[in-house]
Amino acid sequence: MAHIFALLLMSSKVEKDVLDEYVRELFLPFADEYNFPPLTYPCDCNGLEESIKFANKSTRHFHQYWRSYNLISPTNRPVWNNYIQEWETALLSFRADMTPDPDCDRCQGSGYFCSNYFPLNMYDYWHGLKGDDLGSMSELKTEWKTFELPKGKKHRSFWLIAPSHKPFMFYNVVAPDGLPYRRWDYTSEEQWYEAWQALAQQWQSARVVRCLVHK
Repeated sequence: MAHIFALLLMSSKVEKDVLDEYVRELFLPFADEYNFPPLTYPCDCNGLEESIKFANKSTRHFHQYWRSYNLISPTNRPVWNNYIQEWETALLSFRADMTPDPDCDRCQGSGYFCSNYFPLNMYDYWHGLKGDDLGSMSELKTEWKTFELPKGKKHRSFWLIAPSHKPFMFYNVVAPDGLPYRRWDYTSEEQWYEAWQALAQQWQSARVVRCLVHK
């Protein structure tokens, strides 16, 4: 458990006087205890994480559905469970090589549970419920740094440099379409750097906001 930085990429057209409200609207759904309409999930003892990854990959990411769903006018917005049905079908179709635990407190041995929370969300606490406006993506630079570790070992990481801010490392990014990226989904710092470079190219006109979260 640690305090880490997450970056939100958003339209450069968002006005400064509504920025905090806009950031909260985008980022609050990534909290562990954000309330979504209830869905049925496989339990931890029945391949929960693998099932979610399969659904995210074979359809769209859960948060992309939620982002696009909330862009629909309330008067035309369908029921959430109908809108997410393709994702939920993929989720429940995955068969993990596991046998549900008959003594599991969460599912009581059924292998499934109903929840208002997205089980693999990004953070449990967001400091201040606001972010630091880092400006345009085009203004951000990266710099590699080598850290000395015990027993003579070394570790290379890259820092992000923004105008008027000290260099910092970040571990999560949310793209304007709602797709999240996590450092831990990449096997090396080099792969994480390549992912960031691809995002910087794809969303080069985006505004970047930094949020401090606890996970």
